[in-house]
Amino acid sequence: MKYKIMKIKFFTVSLFILSILSVICFPITVLAQDYMHWGLPQGAKARLGKGMLIGNVAYSPDSTQLAVCTTIGIWIYDADTGIERHLFNKHSKEWGRCIAYSPDGKTIACGGENLNSQPLRIIDATTGELKTTLKGRLGSVLSIAFSSDGKSIVGGRDHYLYLWDISTGEQKTDFSYPRGSIKSLSYSPDGKTVVTTGDWRDNSIYIWETTTGENVATLAGHRNDVLSVAYSPDGKAIVSGGKDETIILWNVESKQIRTTLEGHRDAVLSVAYSPDGKTIASGSEDKIVGLWDAKTGKLKSMLQGHTGSVKYVVFAPDGETIASVSEDDATVKIWHVQSGKLLNTLDEHFGAVFNVAYSPDGKTIASDEFENFLCLWDAETGHLKSMFTAEVIDNFAFSPDGNTIAAGEFDGNLGLWDVTTAKYITKLTKGSTGGVFSVAYSPDGKTVVNGSGNDLCLWDLTTNKRKALFVGHTDEVRTVAFSPDGKTIASASSDKTLRLWDVATQDVKAILNGHTARVYSVAYSPNGKTIVSGDDEGEVRLWDATTGNAKSTLTKHSSFVSSLEYSPDGKTIVGAGGNSFTVVLWDATTGDIITTFSRHIGTVFDARFSLDGKTIISAGRDGTVLLWDVHTE
Repeated sequence: MKYKIMKIKFFTVSLFILSILSVICFPITVLAQDYMHWGLPQGAKARLGKGMLIGNVAYSPDSTQLAVCTTIGIWIYDADTGIERHLFNKHSKEWGRCIAYSPDGKTIACGGENLNSQPLRIIDATTGELKTTLKGRLGSVLSIAFSSDGKSIVGGRDHYLYLWDISTGEQKTDFSYPRGSIKSLSYSPDGKTVVTTGDWRDNSIYIWETTTGENVATLAGHRNDVLSVAYSPDGKAIVSGGKDETIILWNVESKQIRTTLEGHRDAVLSVAYSPDGKTIASGSEDKIVGLWDAKTGKLKSMLQGHTGSVKYVVFAPDGETIASVSEDDATVKIWHVQSGKLLNTLDEHFGAVFNVAYSPDGKTIASDEFENFLCLWDAETGHLKSMFTAEVIDNFAFSPDGNTIAAGEFDGNLGLWDVTTAKYITKLTKGSTGGVFSVAYSPDGKTVVNGSGNDLCLWDLTTNKRKALFVGHTDEVRTVAFSPDGKTIASASSDKTLRLWDVATQDVKAILNGHTARVYSVAYSPNGKTIVSGDDEGEVRLWDATTGNAKSTLTKHSSFVSSLEYSPDGKTIVGAGGNSFTVVLWDATTGDIITTFSRHIGTVFDARFSLDGKTIISAGRDGTVLLWDVHTE
């Protein structure tokens, strides 16, 4: 009996503990999934990818959160777990380039690119709501810093350095900068000076008096461009990193070099002091984060893990961790300073997405991210399944059975990848000159065609050798498409024409003239009777696929049409709206625009239908893939 009572008590306690754990853990699971649905434009139902890393990162003053600057807004991560907490993009219509927390942690300042009348925004650090806009000259603000008392903020842009009063939003001081854009700056701890470094071909460091805007000192010692500067916590030293692969420590009082740190094998892009002033962190194009003894100048450790240049480094205010940013490998890494251990990697911050496609079974979405990565996403959950890495991927296509992807490569060759293993199969050596702008499989999967310069190369996939070379275009072939029966290939070119090629005889069946600008896109209707094409000036034309005769013109779009595709039922046509940042849906019969989905923050390069025609996926320069609900719209 006693044993039974103890067992019941243990069971009861266990249930209680499990229930508590479920309450604690469940929100984390929800957060991990829900970030794909945060801050979506109207009509969109999900987002794949988190936007391109284009600026610095900033720790909150209490070291619990990390703000990351991207093309679609500011992501807020839990600094300990790396889990997404917020996406602040309600006021992001242009790209942000730099961010900084206020000393009290209540606000975040965001400077950006081409923000028109909003050179600098102050948002609430908890809600992301806009609190105020600082007034000043128009233009991009590329670097910012709060004063230690939080009453002022300094921002740098082309040829000017500004100082604002936070309470009033008014500009206090206007510094006239001698050389181009201000790439890096740092406020002195006492608030009396600002140190800056400028544009390329400038080896100097400038110190400015914040009250008068006077240039009180110029430090010269680097042998090449100075890329980053920072004050020490006590204000007695300045550290700088340069293109000459060195780090220099400067004595602020004497304005002389204290010591030079050497060890990186490429340009030093970023430098930072630890909060206690004992350690210096550096990020370099050699892909390494260096930690140095600030007193002796000796290298303490090298943190290795990035596969691209380390553009930014920043210490947490508690000094325990350091965050590093590589735009090349699309990651933010968080390291433990004492042990050098990698704690977390914040990923899915890919670059511009130029092409997107559904797998033949509709279960996978593929996207080429920033030309270096080919990502496969689960179409139902939105989770990243696998990723291929190549030097540059220009374009790609799924094989009809979905087992293989053919991808154009930087050198003009065609690479074949195994979808299941994400491994490289073989390379089809280019049979012509020029880059690969487009790839298409034949319906039976036995051949693949790609545009290569002005020509088309047809490859036999049983032998992996070139089967035919189609020559005739006088400018680059921008896109290619097989007819549904596989007997004809349509090609569109910058020479303003389309050509229809007989696959069997390799002869030109028809030359389609009518476009007055470069033709970027071409697609067949599902029944193979009609061809649609779009050009650089937004004109979309329909052609008879048999005769090559013009049939009609769709309502003109306001920007170049970079891709076109018919819906599975052939009733509508979707197009990527280029620089209008939109996805356009046309009625295939009337030629009228049914609706316009808006908007990516940047050029839209590609748009495709799902197999059931209920969803459209679009790829953009902002580094994301958006999923649009066609039925709802």
